[in-house]
Amino acid sequence: MRMEWHATYETGVDFIDADHRGLMEFINQLIGCINSDENRILSILNEFLIQFRRHASREEAILKKFSFDQLDEHAKEHSEAIGQIEKFIGLLSNDNSGPAVEAVVSYLTNWFFDHVVGKDLQLSTLYRQHGAAKQRRTTGILDAVDVFLCRFKVKNRILMAALIPSILAFAVTFFLISGKLDVVSEMKRVEALADYAVNVGNLVHELQGERGVTALVIGGNNAQRSNLNSRRIEVDRLRKIVSTNQIGNSTNALDKLDEIRTSVDSATKKQADIVDEYSSLIVRLLNNLSDVAQSLESAKVSNQLNAYLSLTQGKERAGQERAIGAVGFSEAFPSWRYKRFIDRSAQQAAYFNTYKNLVSQAKKQEFMDMISGQIASDYEKIRDSAAINMNQGSIDPQSWFSAATARIEVLKKAENTAANDLMFMASSIRLKAQSDLYLISAAMVLLMVGGIIATSLIIRSVVTPFTALTATISKIASGEKNTAVPCLEREDEIGEMARVIMVFRGALLSNDTMQARQIAEGAFRETRILRREQLTTEFDERISQFVGVLASSSTELVATANEMARVAGDTTSRSTAVAAASEETSVNIQTVASAVEELAASVSEITRQVSQSATISANAVQEAERTDGIVMGLSDAANKIGTVAALIENIASQTNLLALNATIEAARAGEAGKGFTVVANEVKNLAYQTVKATADIGEQIRSIQEATSASVEAIRTIGGTIREINGISTAIASAVEEQSAATSEISRNVHEASKAVNDVNKNIADVSSGASQTGAAASQVLQAAGDVSKQSELIRKDVVQFLSGIKSIQQNAG
Repeated sequence: MRMEWHATYETGVDFIDADHRGLMEFINQLIGCINSDENRILSILNEFLIQFRRHASREEAILKKFSFDQLDEHAKEHSEAIGQIEKFIGLLSNDNSGPAVEAVVSYLTNWFFDHVVGKDLQLSTLYRQHGAAKQRRTTGILDAVDVFLCRFKVKNRILMAALIPSILAFAVTFFLISGKLDVVSEMKRVEALADYAVNVGNLVHELQGERGVTALVIGGNNAQRSNLNSRRIEVDRLRKIVSTNQIGNSTNALDKLDEIRTSVDSATKKQADIVDEYSSLIVRLLNNLSDVAQSLESAKVSNQLNAYLSLTQGKERAGQERAIGAVGFSEAFPSWRYKRFIDRSAQQAAYFNTYKNLVSQAKKQEFMDMISGQIASDYEKIRDSAAINMNQGSIDPQSWFSAATARIEVLKKAENTAANDLMFMASSIRLKAQSDLYLISAAMVLLMVGGIIATSLIIRSVVTPFTALTATISKIASGEKNTAVPCLEREDEIGEMARVIMVFRGALLSNDTMQARQIAEGAFRETRILRREQLTTEFDERISQFVGVLASSSTELVATANEMARVAGDTTSRSTAVAAASEETSVNIQTVASAVEELAASVSEITRQVSQSATISANAVQEAERTDGIVMGLSDAANKIGTVAALIENIASQTNLLALNATIEAARAGEAGKGFTVVANEVKNLAYQTVKATADIGEQIRSIQEATSASVEAIRTIGGTIREINGISTAIASAVEEQSAATSEISRNVHEASKAVNDVNKNIADVSSGASQTGAAASQVLQAAGDVSKQSELIRKDVVQFLSGIKSIQQNAG
């Protein structure tokens, strides 16, 4: 595996780091040669040696410049490394095999890390002290932090580690205290706002009453004039309170009140306009409270304040509904006024639903209980009786005003309850914030004191054992390997470090033991070398004998293979000659068979002719003997002759069929069946001639039938002669039949001989094939014998080379 350069290998001196990189690159080139091109190994090693000589010279020069007290020891290590590399070059000159190269590469890799990481990196501090090394490069924030912190002792770093969280805790506590102070301040402001909201709510309530009474007075109910004056006095009192403790822009809204009253007293405006101006004034007061609520940071308090404001807004819409209804019931309900009346009712429901959504279920139920009952029923009954264009006087305006006022008073109670809840919540939050403030302050003091104590104890528990371990490592490094290792019983990282030092010390002691064992074994090494030489000599003698025997056996094997090849060749030649003779015999037998078949055909023809003559003679005898039935006798003779002709024609057809089968078999036989084809053609010709002769006989029969009448007398005369001829024909037919049987037997024997000859040909072909295979096997045996002979020679050379290499290795080891 290739070596990779890391920034941790850098000493900070550019030329030294460049030399180290070059040495690593040469080692990587050697790694690449292990499985590729071994011819470059020696040249790469020589270049590596040149590079290292130059590096050692430059490094020793700069160490001498800085008066390094261990320069001589460092230079000695350089010299030993150079000597070892030169030795490897000499060894690889004789053996550049893969395992040898791998061993050298493994040594150089370990040596590189020992030289660079184990020794040269220890000099980086010296280089930095003299300004020859550049600062360590950082690859990230963590590396930069490490470079910064490594300048401080562990004790100071632990102190910093404890101080930073303490500062952060102090900062967090400060922010918590500041936040609690803000909460206390805000809750005080909320309490003031709640008190102000209650005052504004009271003022709005009285303004709503003044608005309703004013609507009645303008509508002609002068009995309410005194009530109006008393309400104005109460409004002025509350206005003064609100103006004194003003939050927001309430004063600007209340400035319009005097102007509205002047318009009422002078009767310069309509009833509806006066009601709208009162409503606008009240809405501005309530909106001012909503604007103030938006500045609150506490969502809980803000929700409670918004619930209170939703209730006041809904109550205001109830007051507007009361004023509009008072005017409507006094005058009339045109469509626009009725729409405003209905809208105010819908707006009430919307605000009340908002209130119910913002409060708890218990407060929601409490509110529902407050606005239900007889008061709500009376109010809803009158409100629901309003209709568009309702006749004036249908409903008493005072009754409506009283019912609506009673309901508004209930809403005022609910508003006061919500204000009390708001003030209670603000007070509770303020008290809780003050309690948290005191608790956090006390906890901060305790944490700081505890942190200082804990930091001191931690510093002591870390620095003291680290100091002891450092002293122990220094003693071990100086050679006191039997020094006791402290802190082994600890269960933290320091204990793990102590146990690692214990293992390291054990490894050093084991290494000393191993070195002592190697020294002891060195005394016996010479004896082992002599014994190895003796075994090598004996092995040389035994393997030489074995190779000689193997070479002799291979020579005999070659001779045997040559003899097998010769015998196989003779067998092949003789089997070829026998096959040729057999083929010639087969051809002759086929010729004889053809002649015998022709002879058989001729005998058959003679037999047929003799049979025909015998038949004719027999017929003639019968004709001669049967003088009383010449015509019938001649007819019977003609019929018998016809039967014989049919028989002859049938025989000719069968003969023709046999000839056709013979032609087919000859075609299948190919070249070897040409003789059968000739015989088949002859048989077909004979069959054709037989058919033709049969036709001639038919013609003769007709001639005989025509001449029967004239020949009766002559037949009777020559009857005796015909009887003699009939006897002779019978004898001839018997002799011909015997000849035909002999001819058939000859034909059968000829066919059997032809079949036997074919079997002989097949066996001879098998013998020839076996002889060919034997020749091929003999060739393979001959080739194998040659290979054995060559391998024997190669084994002899390899053994000689192996023994020479062993002797060379022993000489080098010695």
